[in-house]
Amino acid sequence: MATKKVTDTFANMATIVCTESAANTLTYKKLEVGFGTFEKVAWVIHKIEYFFFVNSTTFNSTEDSVTCALVTGNTRTSFHVPEVFTDPQVIDIANVARWDFGAAASGMVVVRPFSKDFSQLPSGGLIIPPAPLYGAIHSVGCAAANIAVLRIYYTIKELAVDEYWELVEARRLLTA
Repeated sequence: MATKKVTDTFANMATIVCTESAANTLTYKKLEVGFGTFEKVAWVIHKIEYFFFVNSTTFNSTEDSVTCALVTGNTRTSFHVPEVFTDPQVIDIANVARWDFGAAASGMVVVRPFSKDFSQLPSGGLIIPPAPLYGAIHSVGCAAANIAVLRIYYTIKELAVDEYWELVEARRLLTA
């Protein structure tokens, strides 16, 4: 039986709007990708853009922060600890924070979008299993719930069975 070969000529775009359920609460948003867990394809992520919608009302004191992440699982309870950088479920993470210098409310720098380019990596980007995939948002010290948007630019790569299972195992979290 012949199978259809997946080849992308142009980058696809997926968008995840992450809205905290309440201020300072870790909230996940599942991305429905249209692929099942057992379909032997991968996403090659070339670029992720993070848009943080923060202002002086939500960031009302120094050290307030918002973290947004692209993850393959929804089991973490925080994104504000060093262990997040060793968690294989965390594909990418971005953070904005308010730091006052001198007098309080002395200023803020807003960068939109917060862009990460992965096209220089081997294979042209980050290679991940497309399902399951979540956006996560978590603030600390904020006066109100926050919103962040992830824009993900990717292409689809077909994998052999052994390559696919190796990719899935690479993103599986093993704990004791």
